[in-house]
Amino acid sequence: MLIRIMIKKKSFMRLLTSALLLFFVAGSTEGQSSAGKRKSLARATYISLTGEALSKGNAIEADGNIHQFSSPVLKIVRTKSKLSKGIVLLIPGGGYEVVNLKNEGEKAAQFLNDEDFDAAILEYHIGKEVQIRNLALADALQAFRLLKANRKLLGL
Repeated sequence: MLIRIMIKKKSFMRLLTSALLLFFVAGSTEGQSSAGKRKSLARATYISLTGEALSKGNAIEADGNIHQFSSPVLKIVRTKSKLSKGIVLLIPGGGYEVVNLKNEGEKAAQFLNDEDFDAAILEYHIGKEVQIRNLALADALQAFRLLKANRKLLGL
């Protein structure tokens, strides 16, 4: 039992250091928007990288992974704490062929929520094409910029 716990802790630490790209985002809102958009984004769970509230993200299979990609999406997991310590951008692994949302995204987000951090899980470009890594990196940069520029608008 103790060995199992140690392996889980070690795996989780490895997950946080190698499979996830963490960004603490600070800053203020740039630009103004309508009050209706402000309220909907502040409560939205899924947000496109263009800053629009979405009703759902990419389809998640029974194994907890995303295998079919339609568009890059941020899943916002807000802490229950009244005062968040910040937001962390999570980029779950999967070798650019899948997004391991359940194990490397949602579990890490829950851990961060327990520590009073908001989390944004990125569902990025996946596939077998050569340019996928560049598209995934572009998704990560766009997500980081969106979170940094619109933190208050997103209710974070």
